[in-house]
Amino acid sequence: MMTLLRARSRGKRRRVGLGTDAGAERAAPAAGTQSDDRTRRYAHLAAIISTSADAIISADAAGRIRSWNAAAESLFGYAADEIIGQPTSILIPAHLAHIHKGAVDLLRAGRSRRRETVRQRKDGACVDVAMTATPIFDAVGTYLGYSLILRDIGERKAAERALAEAEAFSRSVLEASRDAILVLAPDGRLEFLNEACCQLLAIASPTGRVGRLWQEVLPAAAHADFDRALEEARQKSIARYTASYGVKRRAARWYDVLISPVTGSDGSLIRYVVLARDTTEAKAQQEHIALIMRELCHRAKNLLAVISAMARNTAAQSASVADFERAFSARIRSLSFSHDLLVQRDWTGAGIHQLVKVQLAPFASAAGGRLEFAGPCVILKPEAGQMLGLALHELATNASKYGAFSTTAGCICVTWTIAADADGRQALHLHWQERGGPTVQPATRTGFGRMVIEEMVAETLGGTAELVMAPEGIEWRASIPEIYWTPSTMPQPAAA
Repeated sequence: MMTLLRARSRGKRRRVGLGTDAGAERAAPAAGTQSDDRTRRYAHLAAIISTSADAIISADAAGRIRSWNAAAESLFGYAADEIIGQPTSILIPAHLAHIHKGAVDLLRAGRSRRRETVRQRKDGACVDVAMTATPIFDAVGTYLGYSLILRDIGERKAAERALAEAEAFSRSVLEASRDAILVLAPDGRLEFLNEACCQLLAIASPTGRVGRLWQEVLPAAAHADFDRALEEARQKSIARYTASYGVKRRAARWYDVLISPVTGSDGSLIRYVVLARDTTEAKAQQEHIALIMRELCHRAKNLLAVISAMARNTAAQSASVADFERAFSARIRSLSFSHDLLVQRDWTGAGIHQLVKVQLAPFASAAGGRLEFAGPCVILKPEAGQMLGLALHELATNASKYGAFSTTAGCICVTWTIAADADGRQALHLHWQERGGPTVQPATRTGFGRMVIEEMVAETLGGTAELVMAPEGIEWRASIPEIYWTPSTMPQPAAA
């Protein structure tokens, strides 16, 4: 066995020259001493091999195992008496068998090999090893076999695989992020860009960008802000700012940019992580909410003014508290109907068909189908919807008390058209017509309802309003300028 572990030595043995008798005396130790030294060296080598933490194996020229230390038994699970004489291929996994012969041929040619590979245990499990394979030759250069030193690196490989999996997972998370993420080295060179960052910068791929300075990749308009934030982050603090940029003729968008320094265990800076979130839609939404709040405040003040006027006039025309409560409650309900329609459309407007329907519904049900209304689909702006709703309520209330809905034969027709007004501008023209009711008597006083119908609609909306007290039935005509309504492509709802 020791012969197989002898170090390679090609050529002739070195001879000791004998120049003088004295030299001969010095060069010729006693035969017993030389033998004892060789025995000690072999015993020392055998002790090293047997106690080594690494598996040490030797094989003869035919590839059969000739020696097997305790570490090899522990690593592979074979006892020495069952493995000695077996081919070393017994330790080769099936998927590596095709390269074994080529590896042995290299050893025969005198080439040592060091590599990390996989070997197979007795139970069939594979184990990661760091292997050193060394050919063995005798003194005259005859190939005798080879030795193998194998170190178990399973824990390190498992840690490396876990780290690689963690890095792959982290990379996949970064790539999947909708936020733009880039990583910079301490000198400002790009180490990583995710897909969202490529889209933000309008580049097809990070290929060719990694390794370049950030100034070569980011738009020039962003340099000043980014440089200031990078200097702040360089002081071991997180930097954050908001800015608006456009890339390659794209419309400018708003971004929330965060730069975080990453330090090593010794506190030294190793990289920067930059995250940019597109906040354009969020900013637009915030501005929209602020606009709505301002508009809501304005409309609330107007509404309170209307309610205040409504309360004063209703009280002035009421003979009792009960009359006031009944009339005022009805007018408040009318306002709430209009507001419900506006809320359904996020306070952007109300469809005129729906407005006529909800305002006249409490009266039309009692009239038994004697209400007709028709016209093109139009969306009324909030101001117009609110004021027109009040006017329709007052007209319907008057019709139920004194007009067409106060008898069983009367009917009401509400129509509207879009046409040019007297100034040639587009306007929405409404026509309320009552027929079949009692003969209309001239009014002896002007109440709140008539003030809404004739004055408030025209003054609030800048249009016209005219009430005709014809004996055969009341007619009301009003025009609303185009700034208070928009045509709609929605299907026309069925009439009530």
